[in-house]
Amino acid sequence: MNLRICHHIVITFILLLLVSACQTIKNIPEGALLYEGGEIKIAGKLSKAEKRELSNALEEVNRPEPNKKILGLRLGLWARQKVEREKAGFYAKWVNKKIGESAVLLANVNPQNVQNLMLNRMENLGYFEGRSAYERITDKKTGLIKYQVQPKERLRITTMDYQQNGDGPIDSLIIKYLEREKPL
Repeated sequence: MNLRICHHIVITFILLLLVSACQTIKNIPEGALLYEGGEIKIAGKLSKAEKRELSNALEEVNRPEPNKKILGLRLGLWARQKVEREKAGFYAKWVNKKIGESAVLLANVNPQNVQNLMLNRMENLGYFEGRSAYERITDKKTGLIKYQVQPKERLRITTMDYQQNGDGPIDSLIIKYLEREKPL
């Protein structure tokens, strides 16, 4: 009998969490869209390792980060809205202080800026003259941005030559470094 009661309590708790998760989207201001994140698709002929490296580098500049989800629920957003919406007790204020976060709206995202940062990051990695495009995908109350990047072939430095201009101390240090380290 006790096991059955525990199961009912757990199921009720899960249903309440699901219902409260739907409430977070309902409490978004009229006409505003909740930002779901940015998806990056890399087109072109790259090896898996190069795609992974480029993808990780591009994810670093994909800002802002959307509201965090825990098991599909935006608990931080829910906690913030609960405190702002009604008289909150000690526990709700404490939860808000620990995990509460403001809503990240699609209007707060500057995709042109993110796109420029992605192109810059690609150039830093040796993918010059790459291309980038973005598209806003919206739903009733949510939206996301899909970025498409197309890097050209990666340019790498294969050799480095240094011509010594004399017997100066700097020249000798550079020559010793190049002989010892063989950086490339």
